[in-house]
Amino acid sequence: MTDLFRAPKPRELTFVDGLRRFDANLIHVAPGGVLVRSKNEVIVASILEDLAAGRWIYEAPLTIDGVTKYPDFTIETSTGDQVIWEHLGMMGNPRYAAEWAAKKAWYVAHGFRPYDEPETEGTRGVLIWTDDRGGVDQPAWASLAQSVLGAAAPRRVAKKKAPKRG
Repeated sequence: MTDLFRAPKPRELTFVDGLRRFDANLIHVAPGGVLVRSKNEVIVASILEDLAAGRWIYEAPLTIDGVTKYPDFTIETSTGDQVIWEHLGMMGNPRYAAEWAAKKAWYVAHGFRPYDEPETEGTRGVLIWTDDRGGVDQPAWASLAQSVLGAAAPRRVAKKKAPKRG
């Protein structure tokens, strides 16, 4: 919990697996009152709420072979498949980028197929990720989510025409 510009404000929040500590300066509220760590995760959560309402969880523990990871978002598709979505907010930091490469390799080794490698085996589900190196591109992120989750674009309800009297 460090911030170069202000003192951290530790806060404990209850999650599925118990209490976790956060810096209150880094808590943002996403749809459904879900607390996330970044503004970009609020955007991702909003996309998921549009495409997979009630079928996504933030930072749910994923334990495989005794190792626990906390994916940013875990989504169940309408067909029951699992999708892991990681948002990579600090890819300009070499250490962060190296940690992502290792985490991605772990996911792949444990059965998650990268969304951009359709030929890779994926017995557990699909792994998608976004970053903001070129800026935030919400429409592109939503399009990616729609293609992976298989969700139809939200449709507007057509207004009923009044019956003709005659």
